[in-house]
Amino acid sequence: MRILVAILVVIAIGVAVPQMLGGEAIPPAATAPGAGSERGPSNPANADLHGDKPRADSANWRPEPGPAARAPVQGQQLGLTGHALDHRGEPLGGLTIRLLAEGAHDRDALWTHTDTDGSFAFANVHGKFECALWNYVQTKKRVDVPRGEHRNVTLQVAEPCILVTGTVRAGTRAIADRTVGVHGKDARGDVHHDAHTDEHGIYRHLLRPGLYTICVVGPPTSIAWNIKGTTVWAETATRAMVEEPLELAAVPTRVRRNFQLPSARLNVIVQNLNGKPVGDASITIHEATQRDRTWTRRTDAGDGTITFAELPAGSWELVARHQMHLPTEPRIVTTRTGDGDQTVRVTMVPAGTALVKFMQNGDLREPLDPSMLELHIAGHKPRTGNRGEGPMWIYEGIRFEAVPTGTHELICRDRRLANGSIRFAPIEPVTPRPITIEPGKTVTTTMEVVSRPHLAISLAGDLDPKASIQVTSTQGLVAATHRGHDHWRAEVPAGDYEVLVKNGTREHREQVSVFRTNVDHTINL
Repeated sequence: MRILVAILVVIAIGVAVPQMLGGEAIPPAATAPGAGSERGPSNPANADLHGDKPRADSANWRPEPGPAARAPVQGQQLGLTGHALDHRGEPLGGLTIRLLAEGAHDRDALWTHTDTDGSFAFANVHGKFECALWNYVQTKKRVDVPRGEHRNVTLQVAEPCILVTGTVRAGTRAIADRTVGVHGKDARGDVHHDAHTDEHGIYRHLLRPGLYTICVVGPPTSIAWNIKGTTVWAETATRAMVEEPLELAAVPTRVRRNFQLPSARLNVIVQNLNGKPVGDASITIHEATQRDRTWTRRTDAGDGTITFAELPAGSWELVARHQMHLPTEPRIVTTRTGDGDQTVRVTMVPAGTALVKFMQNGDLREPLDPSMLELHIAGHKPRTGNRGEGPMWIYEGIRFEAVPTGTHELICRDRRLANGSIRFAPIEPVTPRPITIEPGKTVTTTMEVVSRPHLAISLAGDLDPKASIQVTSTQGLVAATHRGHDHWRAEVPAGDYEVLVKNGTREHREQVSVFRTNVDHTINL
């Protein structure tokens, strides 16, 4: 009988003691999805290019995970609860709370968001933590949650602060995961802070009194990079679509700014002559009257479609490009005000690509500057390294994309520049090489080349800070350095060269001859 009573007493103590030590009972509060797990929710607004680790490259920059609604904690789960308050004791709703274990890496932080009454909760956590209100204005507290117990913490901002909130919409649609930036000055100095809209289009900034500019960044645009012959696309933010001044005083402590973006949407469907979708095509549009307003997106690899959203009503010039198709002729598309979508179909003519490799003494040679190689196409201007349709410099040669089908000529030769000077190719001139392009294919050709010797000029002695070098051949001016340069080097053909050095008010001339070997010439002044 005594043994039975002892067991009952131990059980009763085991139930009562944690409740006594844990402080107030956990109300039916909330955790964000993943808040009780090892990692917080993976949110694009809470990630930089290297993963979910918040950026810390600037003392004035604060990451702002996209707000998310919290679901109530069910039952009497153990862990940490709390409230976020401003300097007046008023609740701060919808803001981000970060919980970081002592000694843990930033990427292992847990995240949640405050409810409308400023409350938050992390269920089933124990240990020593830093609990922080995570916005531009921050407040932090250290808290110890013993295993099997509950703790409550209040995060109150000590300094005057203003909660700036609002919505971002295009027509009747809420715009999610859009950057709303603030920059300006407060009493402590320069301020730069980005917030991101949640699924309801709501953003939140917690700032000190100051003078700012608030802006909504436009939809992302696509940029193509060529890495070892493979086109890699990346999304990048564009310039601000809406920008307004924002003056914040100590009162009021709540400021609301709503933004209404243009609502026109343009759907582009890209197909080839057989009606098959063309994926990964680059679609560029710009306003017919303001060419500096440009967006570029790539079509879906599966169905060859892309949508441009939030376009102002007006006329747009549209061009489609793809490495295996000819670029389309510019066409004018007109967008209208309203939530309705407009669809445009684009047909592209199949083409091919050419890869030119350079061999020297049986070994693969480092490729030339793309501008030194020309592709001559009947009925077209020669293609060089000009932006847009020129070749791209890759690791094994020079690549020409969107080349019309048929037989064309590759020519490598010296170039006469617009200023009248000559730019010598680093190799001896090559006999024009025919190349035949087939639709949808990459044709590889190899050129056997011979390198030219280099001519290097260096200045020594008493140099004026604005000293310059000018080199002239029998064919004309070769190059002129910028002021302040004391050396010049280039591959040149064999021949005689005159070097003119301008050193302050003095001029110095010398003759230099180049044969089949490199020449390194020093001029003493």
